[in-house]
Amino acid sequence: MRITLPLRLWRYSLFWMPNRHKDKPLGERLRLALQELGPVWIKFGQMLSTRRDLFPPHIADQLALLQDKVAPFDGKLAKQQIEAAMGGLPVEAWFDDFEIKPLASASIAQVHTARLKSNGKEVVIKVIRPDILPVIKADLKLIPDRISSSSQYLPSGSLGAAFAAGWSPSAPNRSGARVRKDLD
Repeated sequence: MRITLPLRLWRYSLFWMPNRHKDKPLGERLRLALQELGPVWIKFGQMLSTRRDLFPPHIADQLALLQDKVAPFDGKLAKQQIEAAMGGLPVEAWFDDFEIKPLASASIAQVHTARLKSNGKEVVIKVIRPDILPVIKADLKLIPDRISSSSQYLPSGSLGAAFAAGWSPSAPNRSGARVRKDLD
């Protein structure tokens, strides 16, 4: 079974987003849209990417890129965040070498390599994206409404309908509540 209706619903629900990528294939446009929407949507795309049985290869391949090919944020911002977390001291007070270019980047954080000044050990520093928590909280409030409103278009008993039921206002939303609690 392929999921075509939910993709059409996504296109419909995202109608307000300008289509800056008209020349690109559908799978790539979907991936880029999820990246523009932010971390919660990237996580949703990552979850979908594991279901190759539900999507054609050209879409599944693009969604798989969300696993580890998310654009990094500016390394200077990462450096500023580290300095703020370390009491305002410059990075050079803690590290002999700090690589401004991230080693890897994901939806919520990226990692930088450094060498500790105290003992010369190489370390990896995980830096959360700037201002990410308010974005995640706002998205978590939006998702139940978006999914509930689209559930009427999904066939009863389908994967999409089951997913929508899990976010239904009438159903206990344990996963959303747990994520919100973790963010507080």
